[in-house]
Amino acid sequence: MKNTLLASTALVALAGAAAAEVSWGGSFDLGYNSLDGFYWEGGLTVSGAMDLDNGLSVGFSMDASFLWSSSYNIFDSTYISWNSYEVFLKSDTAGLYFGNTDTAADMHWDGVSGMEQGFNDVDDADDNGAEAILRGEVTFGSVSAALSYELTGGTTVTPMEALQLGATAEVGAATIIFAYQDADNYDGEAMGIAAKMSFGGADLHVAYAEGDVDTSVGFGVSYPVGPVTIGAAYAMNDIADDAWELTADYASGPITVGVGFDSTDDWWLDGSYDMGNGLVFNAGIATAGDDYYAGAEMDLGGGASAFISYNTSDEVGGPEYNEGTEVGVSFTF
Repeated sequence: MKNTLLASTALVALAGAAAAEVSWGGSFDLGYNSLDGFYWEGGLTVSGAMDLDNGLSVGFSMDASFLWSSSYNIFDSTYISWNSYEVFLKSDTAGLYFGNTDTAADMHWDGVSGMEQGFNDVDDADDNGAEAILRGEVTFGSVSAALSYELTGGTTVTPMEALQLGATAEVGAATIIFAYQDADNYDGEAMGIAAKMSFGGADLHVAYAEGDVDTSVGFGVSYPVGPVTIGAAYAMNDIADDAWELTADYASGPITVGVGFDSTDDWWLDGSYDMGNGLVFNAGIATAGDDYYAGAEMDLGGGASAFISYNTSDEVGGPEYNEGTEVGVSFTF
């Protein structure tokens, strides 16, 4: 059943692609890392859509990535993978999506940082044994809602399971968010409701979620003071430890600085300076002072750039540089 479903979907997508406007895009990096040697990596995206005569549109999108370094065999397909695929049929107010796509609750839910209870995403669905997501969406006025199922194959399991619901509504100055997932999801059953609004220049955020993982309540606020935006978040969890976070972000002209501290005794400092000629410098401290990084990126025009960086650990800090000293070029098309 799985092969039939996927094959039928692929045929529909390819049939539409023949008459659709198809676009291609991607990126490519070539560089040298002091720990891993020479490498190249990149990604490729393909998408297409066409309008039908009845007001509907059909389309598809696919995203692949590849990686090679001195430690790998360039012909080893293990390092070439499809990250996502999606085919859809939609109108102005509704849509049906199939593939490695967002689950309904995860795409709508917006909890406060530190809340232990959340909702499963497409990666969790993969861990749950799903082979695809089927999601329906509808918009009515200021309300948008979605329903999704995980699809599985074979004859010994339910072909459609792991129901999720998600909805967002604009009510006056507030945005109200609802999410639900049933017990067949990877982390079990969960329900949540959240609200976001602006008041007196401050952005306010409150959320509640309960489920098989935990029961969590979160409060968040951010407030601009001149070029500085101050943020705070606090989450109370029944099982996990309570969590809080304080942040301050400064942006003025070519300079940006961000600093933060949280309940795990972690703190960080990120900074950047834009020279105005395409050259940007980045530097910072992470992991409560145990790690630090520095780097520079030069825009060469036409989607090309050159970079050099150093990081004491892999992907820590704002730019998430790789560990070690690295130099290379990047192309986006």
